[in-house]
Amino acid sequence: MSEADFIAEMVTRAKRRDEMGRRHDEDLVIIRLRDFEEWWGAVGTKPRAQLPEGDVRLADGRVLKQTPDDRFVKMGGTIEARHWRGPHGLSVIASLDDTLHGLLLHVSLAYPNADPSWRDIRMVRDAFYPSTVDVMMMLPAEMDYVNVHQHCFHLWQTPVGWGIR
Repeated sequence: MSEADFIAEMVTRAKRRDEMGRRHDEDLVIIRLRDFEEWWGAVGTKPRAQLPEGDVRLADGRVLKQTPDDRFVKMGGTIEARHWRGPHGLSVIASLDDTLHGLLLHVSLAYPNADPSWRDIRMVRDAFYPSTVDVMMMLPAEMDYVNVHQHCFHLWQTPVGWGIR
């Protein structure tokens, strides 16, 4: 999304709120524009995400060992992917995916026979994404839903910051 497209979308949303009789919140638009300017200035013309190189240490000291497994490379819109294995069978796959919003980092994590805990999800999020990047877990529309592993959770970099404070 270009800067001009983003600004046009914010203005359109503000006008739509006015037309529906809702209070126009100029401060919210200004905050979002500031967030966008910071984001845009930091990444240039496209969001730039990076895959970690080598082993990854989680906040609790556990180490995810990078594997040479390349079965995950070039799936769908994937530009590059890497795989890590951790204690108790924790598997983490991170990929740079070419999306309509530029290259975005996608990280999935799973245990073979149990769902990852919220603590595990947070530690993987913190190890793979900068603290300044918003990350989401999403339940897609039915037609886009794919479930290859019943205990797998997916984290997606958001293309812009939510601006929630």
